[in-house]
Amino acid sequence: MEFDKKTLSFLKPELVEKLLQVSSIKEFPKGTALLREEQYVKVIPIVLSGLVRIYSKFDNKELLLYYIKPTQSCVMTFYAALKNTPNKISATIEENSKIFLIPIQYLPSFLKNHPKFSELFYNQYNLRYLELIDTIGHLLIDRMDKRLYDYLKRSRI
Repeated sequence: MEFDKKTLSFLKPELVEKLLQVSSIKEFPKGTALLREEQYVKVIPIVLSGLVRIYSKFDNKELLLYYIKPTQSCVMTFYAALKNTPNKISATIEENSKIFLIPIQYLPSFLKNHPKFSELFYNQYNLRYLELIDTIGHLLIDRMDKRLYDYLKRSRI
């Protein structure tokens, strides 16, 4: 499957070529369960188009953690892959998506030899941390009706 290499322009061209040699690109329809809690991670996703919802379950209730948008990846799967532990999240396709899937056996080499690849995940950790701080701030300061209004506005419901 072809894709526009400019989508991964934040990575150096030689890294993109190496990734293309060992990775795959797949399309997933809306509603597809991409990953379930307690599964071992076999591939690291980079969303090329579409949207992926990352969530966890507590007492049979879903807790939305974040969304993965184009050019983003999932820090939770990245960590589980590096540590070879079962992941703690579930991932579901929210919009028809095209996803770049990187086999985890190549992670150590890519991280060691390609600083821009490492930077991708540092940026993802930073993004998720800032989102967490923002959420905590809203929980502490905003009333429920304002939080609901802001959520509906962001969600375009």
